[in-house]
Amino acid sequence: MSAIVKFVKDEKGNVLVYKIQDNSLLWSMNPAQNVTKDQSNKETFKIQSDVSFATNPFVMKYKEVDCSQCEPIIVATNFNDFLIELSRNFFF
Repeated sequence: MSAIVKFVKDEKGNVLVYKIQDNSLLWSMNPAQNVTKDQSNKETFKIQSDVSFATNPFVMKYKEVDCSQCEPIIVATNFNDFLIELSRNFFF
């Protein structure tokens, strides 16, 4: 599985998800979201709020994220490190 997206935190604090292939914006999120492991799928995570994404969260495998292209860069050697860095640097 190859990396297909990157996360960028903009100057207003919003979290933007870009498609690496053509740098097109796929998704914009408020940083006040919850990042959790998807217990039903190995190495998959969810980004959701208690209200707006409760029935339809943003879900993807962590290996689909190119950590070196994220702004700020995500430094992670495994899934748990990735979740910690994603939470710390992009969501609160």
